[in-house]
Amino acid sequence: MNVASNLLCLEPKAATEFLVPLGELRDALYELYCDCGDPRMHAIHGSTSPLAGYVAGLYALCDEVLEMLAMISGDRSGPADLVRFTADIRTRCVAFEQACAPLADEVATALATVSVDATNPVDPLRDVREHFRDVVRAAGDLVRAELSA
Repeated sequence: MNVASNLLCLEPKAATEFLVPLGELRDALYELYCDCGDPRMHAIHGSTSPLAGYVAGLYALCDEVLEMLAMISGDRSGPADLVRFTADIRTRCVAFEQACAPLADEVATALATVSVDATNPVDPLRDVREHFRDVVRAAGDLVRAELSA
């Protein structure tokens, strides 16, 4: 919820390069959140699970990126600070990628063990694997985003 509300507070001109992937990530995480309400998911989303670690890492990254974007939005001191903020965001994105990329593979493996009837149009988990791939894709888009001057 913090990610969603912080996105609304940013001026659109602040960094559109980051706003699109942040919005897509918010939407993908919401779908995954809904999936986690299904009892079949309980075994893979405990507080010490790879899924919990990956999602916690994403929320931490989003909070850091949004904080930096808010500073950029309010910063009027010139391009030198934009360069510093850009470097700070890049450092945080690289740290997330290094720490959490292995967790994404573990989550994908765990999701393969969840009983899902993908042919049943009313199985609430029929798209859970796709939802997680959407999260990983959106996280990758965020990590690759670049600020322009």
